[in-house]
Amino acid sequence: MPTPTMLRSFPLFVVVVLLVRSPAGAAADGGGNATADSCPLDLGYVRTFPWDPTPCAGAAPNVTACCQTLLSLFGIGLAERLRVTGNFRLPSAAASTACIESFTDLISAAPAGLSGSSLVPECFPDPSQFAITPSYCAGVSTATEFAAAVGNDSVQALNSSCGPDLASPATCALCYSTGVAATAHLTTAAANDSKSGSCFYLSVLYAAGISNSAGPTYPPTAACALGLGLSSPPPAPSKSSNVAVYAATIPIAFVLLASLFGFFLWRRKRTHANSKKKSHKICEEGGRRVLDMTAPAGPVLITDWAWTLVKAGHAREVLDEALSTAESPRSGVMERFVLVGILCAHVMVALRPTISDAVRMLEGDMDVPELPDRPLPYGHSAMFSEAGNTFSISLAFSGPLAPFIDNGDMLR
Repeated sequence: MPTPTMLRSFPLFVVVVLLVRSPAGAAADGGGNATADSCPLDLGYVRTFPWDPTPCAGAAPNVTACCQTLLSLFGIGLAERLRVTGNFRLPSAAASTACIESFTDLISAAPAGLSGSSLVPECFPDPSQFAITPSYCAGVSTATEFAAAVGNDSVQALNSSCGPDLASPATCALCYSTGVAATAHLTTAAANDSKSGSCFYLSVLYAAGISNSAGPTYPPTAACALGLGLSSPPPAPSKSSNVAVYAATIPIAFVLLASLFGFFLWRRKRTHANSKKKSHKICEEGGRRVLDMTAPAGPVLITDWAWTLVKAGHAREVLDEALSTAESPRSGVMERFVLVGILCAHVMVALRPTISDAVRMLEGDMDVPELPDRPLPYGHSAMFSEAGNTFSISLAFSGPLAPFIDNGDMLR
């Protein structure tokens, strides 16, 4: 039976035990740095977001495509943190390292099941690359500093263009164009900064994290602003819409087939008539190679050739002479076919029209949007970090974005 003296000492004993077992007591024993070194990003979306892990799958994945996919996927977390805290970068190198380690574990687990231990070090060789640094794009590290650098007009234009749903190719292109204009102001502010290429990355995160109303975790926003491929297929059209599409496509297909057949006959006749002239031309070439693909003097891809003529205002030159004359009743229709074809062949999937939209454009029920200034390169040389990683975002312009374009990149 406890004595009165034991009862009086019992509360003091309980307080001592609770202090020893409390988190504060554990921090005093040396665990106080755990919170400071933890990842401030909520990366749980990696398991639930419908991103496409195909570029990173297999025994020998395409490293370039895989790294851009992982970089865009990681960018969702950075944009979401910007949306909540107003900070672009992570607070420390230790926090950046912790986030990369967590990211590695998440992509290695189901459902992605990738080899994260080998892919992540390949794509993110510097674990501290996402930490804040004073030399990163003129020292811009917060949304407030971004707005001050680009100006209120650019911020309002960015919010207006990128605020709506970016599922539409036309809306996505408008958002990107506005982001390029904002990047030009940042680049001017960082004129003496060797890391000025990173300014485009800030515009991308601002558009996805702050300007867009749905936020970066909304799949169309991530697909447009961050260039992330999605795994979920688009919803299947209804039976009635299928009938309408088929009914509109069949006559268009017959017109195209007839045009191609006429072009084939004309080409065959012209080739036969000029065969002697060509043989004489080859003789004059001597020992020179007629076609040197190692150093082409003009466009190699037919899409580049057609785009160049259309942007120069000579869309009729893409067509056969029999179809390009002003007197031809089908010349206007064929020009529309050319424009729609260039849009459908766009290297960025997010900017290609859907089948139903393409049919409406061909029928004249829907205006053909303005073509991009130039075809997209596969990679974009705007620096995501000092380590040299890149976002594969959207259009590549010859204007304000010219310092960030890598002309040696291959087309997708």
